[in-house]
Amino acid sequence: MWWPESHLQSRSLLLHRILTAIVLESEVIMTRDRGTGIVAVLLGIYVFFYTNTIPNPTSAGDSAGPRVFPYITAAILVICGIGLILQKSEKKNAFLTKRQWARLLLICGAYLGYVLMLWAFGFLIATALCLFTLSSMFSKGKDVAVWKRILYAVGVTAVLYACFFTLLGMSLPVGKFIRWII
Repeated sequence: MWWPESHLQSRSLLLHRILTAIVLESEVIMTRDRGTGIVAVLLGIYVFFYTNTIPNPTSAGDSAGPRVFPYITAAILVICGIGLILQKSEKKNAFLTKRQWARLLLICGAYLGYVLMLWAFGFLIATALCLFTLSSMFSKGKDVAVWKRILYAVGVTAVLYACFFTLLGMSLPVGKFIRWII
């Protein structure tokens, strides 16, 4: 379609004004949310194009095929990413305070300890100890009795054991030291 030059100039001027208003209004500052949004959009685009390489053996009248869920995932990533990018940024406090960073490191240490305890003592002992440790960390400042934390740790461990070992028939780690003792 042929457009008069004055019309093209007015359209580009209008587009320029709109983009300038958006940039000035939203104070385009790279925040953690915008960075995450950009990564999500790029990942969604990658998933979309990579999904095209999946062979699609179904014909038109058959079921959806192996590409449907990756396409849905790509669409969700792009939509959520755009939402994060366009979200109006607010001035936020620091991501974590020093005390919160220390607690985060303690939690990560508890999980690393859990991995080592799984190897050494097996699922039952390691899971109960890790859950007790984490519940003790999260109950600081609250009046939660020790026996309740022990009951919670043992109860959750028993439920997990029942689900994985009894219902699903999965073998759980016994532990090197426990195997040596037995």
